[in-house]
Amino acid sequence: MSRVELQPAFVLHQRRYRETSLIIDVVTPDFGRVGLIAKGARGSKKNLAAQLQTFRQLLLSWSGRSELRTLTTVEEVPSSGSKPPLHGEALYCAYYINELVLYLLPRDDSQVQAFATYSQTLSALAEADCDYEAVLRLFELNLLDSLGYKVELEHDVASASPIRKDQSYSFRVDSGPVARTFETDQELTVSGKTLLDLSTEDLSDPETRVESKKLLRGIVDYHLDNRPLKSRKMFKDMFGNGGRGS
Repeated sequence: MSRVELQPAFVLHQRRYRETSLIIDVVTPDFGRVGLIAKGARGSKKNLAAQLQTFRQLLLSWSGRSELRTLTTVEEVPSSGSKPPLHGEALYCAYYINELVLYLLPRDDSQVQAFATYSQTLSALAEADCDYEAVLRLFELNLLDSLGYKVELEHDVASASPIRKDQSYSFRVDSGPVARTFETDQELTVSGKTLLDLSTEDLSDPETRVESKKLLRGIVDYHLDNRPLKSRKMFKDMFGNGGRGS
């Protein structure tokens, strides 16, 4: 891949590079996560650094074959400018989804579903009546699914029997739920009702919310190799107890 033209993208992270440039990590539908050097971005009269902000959809072109390509053009997507800016808890939720995408998505691998999930989640977070917890739980589920880590919610992986609402399960993060007994007791314990609620994307029950957050945090941390996330610390510092979302 030597040259790519006008690929839809969101900036996940940026850092300074040399005197006037930036290194940015972006998520795209056709190439997954890509690292780009924006040469002269901080010294550009066109204010390129301001264009390369997180949470704004762009059309990017780049060239090169190394792990870090060279950004060549930036165009804004007109419709993206009409979304209200993220602030407060919505902004911290957006930082969280950025970290998950940054650390979980492979480089240079088509990620159409993950890109769509990310874009839709950003739009949901911008809504005034957003249910942050529900949005983040569904984002986690859908992102894991798009990466091939689908979370089993409907069947006991040991017996293949359907999940029972009144049964308690031990959840094996590398495979799925198993009917809970003293012999299979594990740290990740979840009710059948919570599993079935998640399978239908129904997080209206407060107990389902509590269990879903614990369950998905365990699964996400497993795939992150327990890598600490800055966004979780930010949530805790700002809102206490990790906030309602992450």
